[in-house]
Amino acid sequence: MVLKQSNHCFAKQVLLDIPDAGAYYVYDGNSITTEEIRLFIQDYDDERLERRELQEDEEEGQEGKNSE
Repeated sequence: MVLKQSNHCFAKQVLLDIPDAGAYYVYDGNSITTEEIRLFIQDYDDERLERRELQEDEEEGQEGKNSE
């Protein structure tokens, strides 16, 4: 994932675990190297990362409630 902030671009590592209720994890480091990627995956495997979850679009969620 590449984010643009004003005139600067920077890379961001994000690990998606969609089957786990839309879970995702964001790398907090400043550089992305082979070693940093390896450590990020190791932290995921060791459950040391902060779990975040994708949110259902509120409007989409309301549609599902109306059809019940």
